[in-house]
Amino acid sequence: ASEKGTAMHKFMQYVNYKNAEEDIEKETERLITDEFLSEAEIKLCDKEKLSKFFESELYKRIASADEIKREYAFMYGISANRIMELEEKFSEEKVLIQGIADCIIIEGDSFTVIDYKTDRVKTEEELISRYRTQLELYKEALSEKLGLLPKDIIIYSFQLEKAIII
Repeated sequence: ASEKGTAMHKFMQYVNYKNAEEDIEKETERLITDEFLSEAEIKLCDKEKLSKFFESELYKRIASADEIKREYAFMYGISANRIMELEEKFSEEKVLIQGIADCIIIEGDSFTVIDYKTDRVKTEEELISRYRTQLELYKEALSEKLGLLPKDIIIYSFQLEKAIII
């Protein structure tokens, strides 16, 4: 399951969106030929679920965004007491958070964080409860780094084949 998730994320990192929208098979061949993914990694990717993504409303929104950032790395300092209980004398110490956003779309003066998940879940609530805190921190950190207003946080579940707005 972990290898499959890694392969799906890698696919989403290197895929040419327009090519995949038109012909997912041809795009997977390009990714192998251009050595972005190995044949073994492509075999781990669920092409049917990937195709559903490229037919989704979320994809249409991504495709029409002013700017798209993929695998966007960032660091952010927060007070340690926000993530753990500490003695008062240490509560305002800074902790550095490092993250990588799967996808950020910029629409006007705002941005949306999109996080791809391959978790085997039955409900949206499972994903929201697992990732809400992490993604809220991403939104806060990215707002500061990008100098833009946060709009949405969206989890795209390949398992559920849907976008979930947090």
